[in-house]
Amino acid sequence: MRRGPISHILLRLPWAAALGLALAAAAFTAYMALMAARDGLPAGAPPLGNLLGVARSYLFRHALRNTLLMSGLIAPAVGVVAWATLRSPSPHAPSWTAWPAWQALAAAPLFLPVPVAALLWQPLFARIDLVAHTDGALLFLAAVSVWRLWPLSLLARPWAMARPTGRAAVMVALLALWAALIDAGTLLLLSGGQPFNATHNWASWAWQTLWVSRLWGDAAVMLGGLAFVTALIAGAMLFLSQRTPSPQPSVAPDRVRLRSGYVAPIGALLA
Repeated sequence: MRRGPISHILLRLPWAAALGLALAAAAFTAYMALMAARDGLPAGAPPLGNLLGVARSYLFRHALRNTLLMSGLIAPAVGVVAWATLRSPSPHAPSWTAWPAWQALAAAPLFLPVPVAALLWQPLFARIDLVAHTDGALLFLAAVSVWRLWPLSLLARPWAMARPTGRAAVMVALLALWAALIDAGTLLLLSGGQPFNATHNWASWAWQTLWVSRLWGDAAVMLGGLAFVTALIAGAMLFLSQRTPSPQPSVAPDRVRLRSGYVAPIGALLA
C-alpha cells in the first residue's frame, strides 16, 4: 500500500525533532564550554580557558583513568558473554515479542531502575574498605555494570541470527561500552565518588562538577567530550551494522514504525 505525503512527514517528524534537540544541546554545551560559568551565570573569560582548566585538573585525569579501567573490563566481558550466548543454539525461535520465561527473568537486570540495582548490591559494596581498596571498589562497580548489561546479548539474538557471531558480539560490546560511559548513577549511588573523589568516572565527575561544584563551564567541556566519544562509538556500531546487512529484511508496519520513531525525542527529553 502506497503511503501518502502526510505519512512520510509523520515518519520523519520524530527523527527531525530528535536531531533538533541534539543540535540545540550541542550549541548550548559549546557556548557554556567557552565561558567561565559559576553558579550558572557566565562570567567573561578567555576562550578555551575551561578546556585548559579541565585538561590540567588532576581529578578529571583520575576520573578518566577510572573510566578507562572500568570500560576496559566491562566491554570485553559483555562481548565474551554475547559471543557465548549468540553461538549457542536456542530451542526457541528468536523473537522480539515472545520470550521464554527464563530469558525474561535473565534479562531483568537490564530493565531494573538504577536505584533498585544499586540497592541490591549496596550490602556487599558496604563491606569494601574504600580507602584501602579503591581499585577493588572500581572492579566491583565494573562487575555490577557487567551484571546489568550482559542481557544485551539476549536482545541482540534476533538481530544477530543472520550475521557472523563474532561481529554481532563486537556490536554488543560496543553497545555495552556506550552504556557504561554514560552511566553515572550506579557509581554515585554505590560509592558517591568516595573516598576523596577517588572512584569517580568521567560521567559521574561531570555530574559532580555541574551540580555540586557549580562549575558549568568545566562540566560543559567534560560533557561535550563525552558526547563526542559516545558519538564515535555509535558511528562504529552503524558502520558494522551496514557492513553486515540481513539477507531477510523485515518491513515493519507503518504504525509500528511511527510509534517506535517517537521513542527518540521522548528519550532525548528524559535524558
